Amino acid sequence: MRIIRGREQIIVPWKNGGGTAANIVASPEGAGFGAFDWRLSGAHVGQPGPFSLFPHTDRTMLILSEGELVLDGLGQEPVKLAKSSPPFAFPGDVAVTAAVPKGPIDNLNVMVDRRRFRSKVWRTALPFGETLRPEGTLLVYCESGEISVGSEVLARGDTAVSTEPLTMSAASGSQAIVILITPRV
Repeated sequence: MRIIRGREQIIVPWKNGGGTAANIVASPEGAGFGAFDWRLSGAHVGQPGPFSLFPHTDRTMLILSEGELVLDGLGQEPVKLAKSSPPFAFPGDVAVTAAVPKGPIDNLNVMVDRRRFRSKVWRTALPFGETLRPEGTLLVYCESGEISVGSEVLARGDTAVSTEPLTMSAASGSQAIVILITPRV
């Protein structure tokens, strides 16, 4: 198991130069924008504009802060995302623009190369003593509170990465975002 502390995250410019993102973890480790198998990052969206294009990539986004993100260009009515919204999946190789009508927001992005991987993403309040058994790579992002993972404690913004079963417990009110990345067969 690997723990990535929020304070260790590296801030990088967006691929399109329109903002910044916190690189949390990628595979292979240190992979750039065009060479990852999968990637987890956070972003602060402070103004409207286009999303970067990522060929052969499926994206899943969750809003972490109050406010609203409106995505347009997905071939449907604009999609409004808020903290209360479920994870939203969309293709990373489609030209999408975003608006922040209620002010800046923070989000979490899961990206996978769809030719080789798939992801399942969910937000949960973890019950005491739950064991997750991954069939691939498991990422647990602490959204709020504290989450015990084995002998480690995740605080807000920390992430655990494992390919082995993880036993977790959480204090009341703690919230996690769980990501399972599995290879396509």
